[in-house]
Amino acid sequence: MVQESFLHQVWQRHPWRGKILQVVPHQPLEIIHPGVLNTYGGPDFHAGRLRIGNQEWGGQIELHVRSSDWFRHGHNQDPAYANVILHVVWEHDEEIVLGDRGPLPTLELKGLIPENWRHQQRELDGSLNDPPCSIHFPLRVPRADDWDEMWVIRRLERRAEMWKERLQSLNMDWGQLLWEALLRSQGGAANALPFQLLGRAFPLSLAYRYRNQTDTLTALILGQAGLLNDFDAQAARWQQTHKALESGLTAQALPLFLWKMGGIRPAAFPALRLARMQAVLQHCHPLTELLSPGGAESLRAAWTLPLPEYWQTHYHPGRPSKTRRSRGWAGYESALLNALSPLIYLRGKLRNRPEWMQAALDWHKELPAEKNRITQKWIGSGLPILSAINSQAALERYESACQKRQCSTCPIGQHLVFEGGAGLT
Repeated sequence: MVQESFLHQVWQRHPWRGKILQVVPHQPLEIIHPGVLNTYGGPDFHAGRLRIGNQEWGGQIELHVRSSDWFRHGHNQDPAYANVILHVVWEHDEEIVLGDRGPLPTLELKGLIPENWRHQQRELDGSLNDPPCSIHFPLRVPRADDWDEMWVIRRLERRAEMWKERLQSLNMDWGQLLWEALLRSQGGAANALPFQLLGRAFPLSLAYRYRNQTDTLTALILGQAGLLNDFDAQAARWQQTHKALESGLTAQALPLFLWKMGGIRPAAFPALRLARMQAVLQHCHPLTELLSPGGAESLRAAWTLPLPEYWQTHYHPGRPSKTRRSRGWAGYESALLNALSPLIYLRGKLRNRPEWMQAALDWHKELPAEKNRITQKWIGSGLPILSAINSQAALERYESACQKRQCSTCPIGQHLVFEGGAGLT
């Protein structure tokens, strides 16, 4: 069975230009214009123009795999669908009646779609490769750079919407939102949740209060994280400080079991990342100064600051390491890509500042490409993986299209299906 997203792509390309088709109930149909895809709520296409019989119509068009999906999706109870002028389906299995208007004109596409398009789509749908299009590697596709930018914008939009909900629950407190986002960015796949929860267990307002008291701030951050459970002299002092101030805190410390230590690099250990977050907090004041086009430089400057001597010989409080830790950029790229970029994009969108939104996109071009298990899947694809805009696009493409087997929503899949073998049979 075909996917609805594939039908959307076919309909947009309108391969029946100049042909007379038949709709149910039996009437001749001429598609003057297929309309414009609607990416919001309501019918799939608007501003379509048709000629059914001797009558010309303009309006909305809805697509489904089966006619009965009209009822399955609840359109019969939704006034937004009352004025649809054409129902386009792969298989017509049930008549739709619109009140006094009578039967809804329905076009069945089975047998009308070019067979080479169907063949290419079936090949992708049935591919056992990961990603499905890897059967065609190396890809010879135009506009790869434009497509990567599209995927990154889509990723920024998706993440901005996620953080917008949290911003509203915080009564538009951008500082607290950024604090939580920065912390979450340091957790990677293993510890993103406890890092973000720490932002609530130790909110920015409390962090500001102790910002200039380095030892006290360290004790509170590590104590609220639940990471003061091994002891040398310094860790014991931090624990005493945390216990002394604990009654004045607004939330309980996180339980230790939330943190995952196994299988992650020592440089990504939570306590070490929190030491860096403390340096950022003390260097960038107010924290929201990072939410500007110059925020990347401010963040980079904070990352160049040396951490206290204790963290040169420890990855975890109370556990000295045998080797002296080398200085590195661990966590910087993630903070920029996963915290600052979506938040400045969101802020620019809400405040009508397109230059802020552009800054979020430009930061991707200035960072090196990430190397992870997903970007590795695109090695040999013929697509560039030179900067973070390429690697972030690869991640979004994989998560949004490849994993869901939605090749028809991806420009690569569309190119292979429709441009690799275009034309009517």
